[in-house]
Amino acid sequence: MAQQRKRVTRKQIRQTAKSKLGYDSLREGQEEAIAALLDGHDTLAVMPTGSGKSAIYQLAGALIPGSTVVISPLLALQQACGITSLTGCWSVLQGCGRLR
Repeated sequence: MAQQRKRVTRKQIRQTAKSKLGYDSLREGQEEAIAALLDGHDTLAVMPTGSGKSAIYQLAGALIPGSTVVISPLLALQQACGITSLTGCWSVLQGCGRLR
């Protein structure tokens, strides 16, 4: 029998944003998207570049028991650096100390 998850409150979402990412507040739409993910809903966040879409999935992953893999293509970085593959993106991130 599957174990039922304990419901995460909006306050816990904000506390996790502060403790994990150092955010004093979330941007419009982030908290709602995180809550929807935690409630088990398929969630699509359409937001401008730099508005915190990756943080939505990172925070949801931090609040879900067990391991979570968040894959973010970092399209803005790819375009800015002229990278045409994720392997190239990985190399750039390793070079700037973001990944090890």
